[in-house]
Amino acid sequence: MPQVIMYSTAVCPYCVAAKNFLKSRGLG
Repeated sequence: MPQVIMYSTAVCPYCVAAKNFLKSRGLG
């Protein structure tokens, strides 16, 4: 499993969608 680094300070529709996707996959 590759390490996933999310920058929560970045606010944009894609960033939010990606973060929600990873969270739903249990990777967030």
